[in-house]
Amino acid sequence: MKVLVLDEADRLLDMGFRRDIEKIIASIPRERQTLLFSATVPEEVFFFISPLLYHEQSNELKFYC
Repeated sequence: MKVLVLDEADRLLDMGFRRDIEKIIASIPRERQTLLFSATVPEEVFFFISPLLYHEQSNELKFYC
């Protein structure tokens, strides 16, 4: 596996999938690309995902009407 995609990570944690995500991460290679998509990144998500990321980059899009 070369890429791990976590879409709506905040919702996954809210719905109780933290242990499932941890099991998946533990079973895949450490050298991978991890993509996290979320409309919001609350502190809980940031602290959960931070140890999993290396050379992280973030992009933020803002839309104004």
